[in-house]
Amino acid sequence: VNSIRISARRIENLVKSLRNFSRQSQGEMESVDLRNGLKDTLMILGNRLKNINVNLDLPAIPLVNCYSGEINQVWTNIILNACDAMNGKGDLYVSCFSSSSGYVCVSIADTGPGVPDKHKAQIFDTNFTTKTEGGEFGLGLGLSISKNIIEKHQGSITVGDGPQGGAIFMVCLPAMPSAPIEKSIEEADLE
Repeated sequence: VNSIRISARRIENLVKSLRNFSRQSQGEMESVDLRNGLKDTLMILGNRLKNINVNLDLPAIPLVNCYSGEINQVWTNIILNACDAMNGKGDLYVSCFSSSSGYVCVSIADTGPGVPDKHKAQIFDTNFTTKTEGGEFGLGLGLSISKNIIEKHQGSITVGDGPQGGAIFMVCLPAMPSAPIEKSIEEADLE
């Protein structure tokens, strides 16, 4: 009986995340706490993340004015690429912070092989993919679309070498001129 309750609660949380995720794809720009979109994305991708250790560092940050459904698509693209790079197992680090220059930044790092230097300059180009070997196939659209979305929001997206040896993607978006959110979001239960 207890396992049925736990399963029902997980299904309820997944349905809630899916509703939030899809509803945010429509309408006008809104004031958004990026941490909620990150949590929803991680919940939706839970099956892909089941063998990945997800580490969250999500302190209080200012709100961002954005089309949240589009920003959630960026999180999805980056996290799915990290899952693919790590072959479904490893460590994923998701953190956010507020910069002194008025931006809210989200970093997503993995423990995969990283992005070779020769690919970094073109990783955001349309039709560029590294998924051509070993049965993998990619269209080279996910990161290109992500860059377009972030630039549409007057932000930036970069790739570098992660502190754990994999890749790190940094997304920075203009913060709304308001007080930061008071409450930190605790590490999500992704099991």
